[in-house]
Amino acid sequence: PADCDRIACGSGPVVVIGGGLLGLEAAYALARRDREVTVVHLVDRLMERQLDATAAALLLPAIEALGVDVRLEHATRAILAADDGRVRGLAFADGAELACSQVVIAAGIRPHVDLARAAGLQVERGVVVDDRMVTSHARVLAVGECAQHRGVVHGIVAPIHDQAAVAADALAGRESAYAGAVV
Repeated sequence: PADCDRIACGSGPVVVIGGGLLGLEAAYALARRDREVTVVHLVDRLMERQLDATAAALLLPAIEALGVDVRLEHATRAILAADDGRVRGLAFADGAELACSQVVIAAGIRPHVDLARAAGLQVERGVVVDDRMVTSHARVLAVGECAQHRGVVHGIVAPIHDQAAVAADALAGRESAYAGAVV
C-alpha cells in the first residue's frame, strides 16, 4: 500500500513495464490521475497470454484512447538514475531511451522454487503438479504462483483459488481435478 500511495501521488511521466492485465490496470489508474503514462511491452501485442492478435489489435487503440501511450516490442535494458539517485528514464536494448520520473514493473511473476528444487521435486518454470495439485512427491502438493500445471504458471488469483480447492479435496481424500483456467 505504501508503494501504491507513492506511485499514485507522484508527479512527472511514469512508465509501466509490461502490457499484460496488471500493467494495463496500473497504467489506466495512473492516467485517471492525470499522469503522463507510457506502457512498454516486450512483445508485439498487448495481453498476448490472454488475447489473440485480432483482439489485441482492437485493444491497442482503446488503451491509447484512455490517454496511455503504448510502445510495443521494446526490450528494457536498464532503469536509468540521475546523480541524486532518482529515476530519470529507461534504456532499451536498441540504444533508445525514454525519460520518466517513475517506473512501475508489471512484467509477470517468477516462482520461488529453490526449496522445492532442494527437496528433489520436479521443477521446470514452477513446481510441476498434476491435476490434483500433487508434485513429483506423492505427499507434497503445490498451488499458486509457484505451481506449474500443464506447462502454465498463473500469476492471477482466480486460478489459484481453484487450485487451492482441488488441493484441499486431495488432502481430504475427495476426488477432484484441476483442469486449468481460462484467463
